[in-house]
Amino acid sequence: MRKISAHFCLMPDGTLGKWPVIGIDPDGVITELRVNSDHLNEEPGMEYYGGVIVPGFIEDIRSSIFPDLTEGEIVKLIDRFYSKGSIRFLCRSDQKYFNPTFKGKVFYDTSFIAEVRKLCRKESFWEKVKEENGGNIIDTIYSLQKKLTDDLPESVNWGRMEVGSEPGILLVKGLDYEGMKLTTKTSIKILIH
Repeated sequence: MRKISAHFCLMPDGTLGKWPVIGIDPDGVITELRVNSDHLNEEPGMEYYGGVIVPGFIEDIRSSIFPDLTEGEIVKLIDRFYSKGSIRFLCRSDQKYFNPTFKGKVFYDTSFIAEVRKLCRKESFWEKVKEENGGNIIDTIYSLQKKLTDDLPESVNWGRMEVGSEPGILLVKGLDYEGMKLTTKTSIKILIH
């Protein structure tokens, strides 16, 4: 089992947990999540990162936004999303353009109603977060992600940092921790696919 920790972790209710310890099994499922309000005790084999741990970003690409793109262009777009922390993709069942080396996870949904979704643009989740950010970036990540996760079936346990879920894990580093604001050094790193 892999254990990771950081300064903070985005909890399922949108709050920040301080000094989290997150256990992950080989399949990427969270087996343990605890926070330490006072300080962090080192543990054998624990990986520590400076920043805020958040669930992997989800891209909702179930609407027909790609009719004018070739398969190669779609793969490049998916790769661009992936390089910006989008490691979970919602797709229609007839979308079969993921290359064999793609490391993200895909959920196919045949009953998608396009009018309800407004997040299906050709910009990544991370770009949307930065565009909408006027303050606390972690709050922005939580609210955008919650719009997607609220409508997912229970069998798709993405977008939440909780025991039993398989969100993929990102690290947001280089933030101004006073207000969790973007700086010129803010970046993301994929920790668990």
